[in-house]
Formats: sequence, C-alpha cells, structure tokens
Amino acid sequence: MPIRMHFALCAPNSQGTHRADFGLPQGHLLPLTYPHNSVAMMGDHMKLLTRSIAAASMAGIFALAGISGAAADVTAPVVKKVALTPAQKTAFEAAKATFQAARAARQAAFASAKATIATAKLARDAAIAAATTKEARVAARTTFKSVVASARAGIPVKPVPPVRP
Repeated sequence: MPIRMHFALCAPNSQGTHRADFGLPQGHLLPLTYPHNSVAMMGDHMKLLTRSIAAASMAGIFALAGISGAAADVTAPVVKKVALTPAQKTAFEAAKATFQAARAARQAAFASAKATIATAKLARDAAIAAATTKEARVAARTTFKSVVASARAGIPVKPVPPVRP
C-alpha cells in the first residue's frame, strides 16, 4: 500500500492539484463546477433576501418612531389665496414689470458680452499666430483676459422675482 504524503510536502502533479500521484487513471477526478443557472438563482435569492431585510428594518424603524404608513402620506394644508387690495395689486404689477425689464436688460448684456468675447478670442488667436516672441503672445493673452473681465463686469446681477403679497 502506498504511503500518502502530507499536503504541504506534495508538489503539484500534472493536473495542477497537490495530491500525490499514485499512478491512478486521471479520468477519475471530476472537476467541481456550479451550473450557470444555479449561480443566477443564488443571486436572485440574495436580492430577495436583501429586500426582505430592508423592508423588515424599515417596518421596525416606523414602529419605533410611532409612525404608520398612512400618517407618513399626510399632506400639508392648502392655504387659500387672499384677494389683493387695489394698491397691493398695483404695486405687485409694477414690481413684476420692473423684474421683467431687469431680466431683459441682463439677457441683452449677456448676449453683447458673448459677442465681445468671441471677437476678442479671434483677435487673440490672430495675435498669437502672428507673434514672433514670447512677450507678444503673453501680451495678447493679457489683453484678452482684460477684455473678458470688462465684458463680464458689464453684466448686471440676476434680478430677484417679486413675491406676491
């Protein structure tokens, strides 16, 4: 009877295992594999288990907080609009008109600045292409940066819409 060797003392045989090679036919060793569908089924079971644990923990949290599912869906009461007095209505309409004028002015200034920056960019690229020294390229970039800064400074701040009294 052959002597079995300890695992640590065995070198891998032709099959890549650490078993001692006893001259047995190699067809007797069957590989241990999982069928693909059972692996997918195991993944589905894990998802189901995770969801059920999450649902149970949320139910526990609601029970501890004393909140039922119906109480969590309560909406805030609706506040009715109150009719404005003629003076309030006139002031609100004037504020809306002022806001719309400020918004239109800001949009016009933004479009103007965009065009100014586009022409400055073309001038900068042409100056850099024509420049022969590093100082000329740096001067072109500096000029472009100053034009962009002045164009951005000309854009007014975003107007705040009026609040109905």
